[in-house]
Amino acid sequence: MIISGVGTSICLFFSCKEIITLNLEQMLAAIRNNSTRVSFLGFLNKYGFSLFVVLPLWTAIGMVSRPLLLVVAPLMIFFMYYRGMQDQIIILLFSSLILGDSRYAVMGMYETLRYDLVIVITILSILDYFYGKAGFQMTILWILPFIVSACMSLIDSPVGMRGFSKTMAVFLIYFVGLNFIFNYVKILNRTFVVEFTQYIHFALGLGLLFAVFFPDIAYWAGSMRYKGVFGNPNGVGAFTAFSFIFCVIVFPYLENQIDDRFKKWTWALIIFTLLLCASRNSIGTVLIFIVLRASFEGNVFRRLLMIFGLLPLFALLSGLFSFADVVEFFGLESFLRVDSIGDGSGRTLAWGWAMTEIAKYPLMGRGYTWDDILFFAYIPKEILAKGHFGGVHNSYLVFIINTGFVGIILYFVFFFRLMFSIRTIKNMVPFMVAIMFSAMFESWLSASLNFLNTYFILIWVVTKLAEDDWDIRIQATEAMRFRAPARIFSG
Repeated sequence: MIISGVGTSICLFFSCKEIITLNLEQMLAAIRNNSTRVSFLGFLNKYGFSLFVVLPLWTAIGMVSRPLLLVVAPLMIFFMYYRGMQDQIIILLFSSLILGDSRYAVMGMYETLRYDLVIVITILSILDYFYGKAGFQMTILWILPFIVSACMSLIDSPVGMRGFSKTMAVFLIYFVGLNFIFNYVKILNRTFVVEFTQYIHFALGLGLLFAVFFPDIAYWAGSMRYKGVFGNPNGVGAFTAFSFIFCVIVFPYLENQIDDRFKKWTWALIIFTLLLCASRNSIGTVLIFIVLRASFEGNVFRRLLMIFGLLPLFALLSGLFSFADVVEFFGLESFLRVDSIGDGSGRTLAWGWAMTEIAKYPLMGRGYTWDDILFFAYIPKEILAKGHFGGVHNSYLVFIINTGFVGIILYFVFFFRLMFSIRTIKNMVPFMVAIMFSAMFESWLSASLNFLNTYFILIWVVTKLAEDDWDIRIQATEAMRFRAPARIFSG
């Protein structure tokens, strides 16, 4: 039965691809005279079958049989790799990670599937490297000491194999996933980067459509906080903040591929979504990035004015006036939920309890997933009464709880090595500080597999490629696409 299901799914997969491609090509021909350099319909023509056929097909199969999905999905990825569709694989990986963050039980299959996809990408990366078709980024070797330390934390730990699988997932997403994304974004060049900005339009635009037609899905249960197609308001907020950083960095390198109208639509979608979800962490991340970016742009006088004038003034005013006072002055106390700023919606209480647990195993921690066990099984009721829904909500504390002070030091040796490999200071400093601020209030940086971790990797990749390659290379054409895997399988 499973073999029959696999065969039927693969046939349906390629049949639907041809039908959708044909129909969208006809639509494109009909409006060609009105097309711009960046066509969203062109994006749907290319990625429509992945987004509207593959993902729904995976969901339907997973609802019937999750084991069958774990067989069908990798086979489809292998076929896509064979046909030179690595860009589709990256988009499907992102989409699966986003769906894996969903709070709906029907999407629970993606939480398991994302591990399957990373294993498949590992196999594809080994094939690429074995046949000399892909390079290796030496920077990622710096993650190995952290992984060794994280494995040592599992010794005499109650988390068992679950902790080991999480540790291996961290290893694969950095050691394999980073290298895979780097190699193929480099080959696909700015073409894929433009398409990913259109993917941002798709993800944010779809959420706004859900807000109109399916408000029960698009808004957080029990409140009017917007979450779109993501798992929670902070999820869509973080994705939007990362998209802002991504676009600010890449837009100067895409002048020949995008026009001002596309940029205006992008900023409108990002700002509107950011305000709609009202995520204070994400708004703060964007503001920090803007201020630091402005500090390192322009002439020397402007930089000195920002660093030694405006920033000290901001620090002085912060000492004289509390954030809550400023929010109330502008009448934004309801929008920014000023009543919970003092305890961070229970976060500060959770952090205090986390420190008491850290004191028990400060050096090496107790292994990955120990934070989940603590904060979902043993968290005090008074913290939950403050509106805290469980979890540490602080990447740094999660690192220490799981891997100890040794682990967090080794991770940030890798992190800073990654950041300092970016030569352009106006990109490196704002990106690094904004990421570190975001990680202060959410646990995504210490997680094993989530869309924000992967997004962080993608932003680093495009930033590196922008300063290393795009200033001196001509824009890639479709003729440059990576078709070597077909030769690998054909011998």
